[in-house]
Amino acid sequence: MLGRNENLVYLNGSIGWVIERFLSSDVGFKKLKPGTQRNYRRWLDTIRAEAGRFQIKDLTPVAVRAMRDSIKVELAPTTADSCVMVLSVLWKFAIEFCHLEQLGVARIHTDKKSRESWPDHAVTKALASSDPVLRLALHLLI
Repeated sequence: MLGRNENLVYLNGSIGWVIERFLSSDVGFKKLKPGTQRNYRRWLDTIRAEAGRFQIKDLTPVAVRAMRDSIKVELAPTTADSCVMVLSVLWKFAIEFCHLEQLGVARIHTDKKSRESWPDHAVTKALASSDPVLRLALHLLI
């Protein structure tokens, strides 16, 4: 079973080392809301137990799939998928804030802009459509 071992010391550049930096960072873990922190902590602990000793620069799609599949067997498919998502967050964090040159450069433009809502008359017209797929899609979006 995967477990948490807080007594391990990780080598610079290892996934465990990046996780430690992420957890203590104001631009990483600490900027997340409390509920998100709880979930991330669980997933980060799982990643650390599974792959913390490996160098983050050595991550390949094959290695990520192997980690995912191992976590799926030991815990659950949803946990495995969440760990892959958090591993992506760690990778971006490592590029920008851990000074690991061999990883690459993070994007500067990260702001996501919300789109303007459809006006009421457009929603009403779409709901009145004879196309059942369009109506279903609109109901799901609403």
